[in-house]
Amino acid sequence: MPCTIRQVEPPQYPAVLDLYRECGYAGLITAADRVLGAQSQGMLVAALRICRDHGEWVLRGLQVRPAHQHHGVGGQLVAAALHQIGPARCYCIPYAHLRPFYARFGFHKVRHAQTPPFLAERMIDYRARRLGVILMMRPAVASNGRRQGGPISFLRERLGHPVTAPPCP
Repeated sequence: MPCTIRQVEPPQYPAVLDLYRECGYAGLITAADRVLGAQSQGMLVAALRICRDHGEWVLRGLQVRPAHQHHGVGGQLVAAALHQIGPARCYCIPYAHLRPFYARFGFHKVRHAQTPPFLAERMIDYRARRLGVILMMRPAVASNGRRQGGPISFLRERLGHPVTAPPCP
């Protein structure tokens, strides 16, 4: 199913909120959010918010209508969002079963010691509600094209010497 990815403007936010309700997602849109939508045959079939929160980029509210899931629509939205964000670090809090999906875009699971306080608080709330989510981060890209701030970089900074380790399970 071919989709068109575009920025959703505020007058179309009610359609995004309708999509969210239909998908069982209770998230809201703030004035500071950038919203991307995927349309197929004139219908909004997926949406994603790009949020700037406490100086960090956070992807939120990726929702895809069930009939359009597993056709690459969510991936197109994430790729478009990351293109807009550029080389900056970015976080997301997906359901745990979506870890491989986000890993395709360079995200990895974040350990508690690496968690910004505002996201740690959000995780406490989500876990209290038993949402089954994990915190993931896509490290920033340095000017040489290499990712910064991944788990190995974190260990190198803490230990002061080169470290190699397998990725988190």
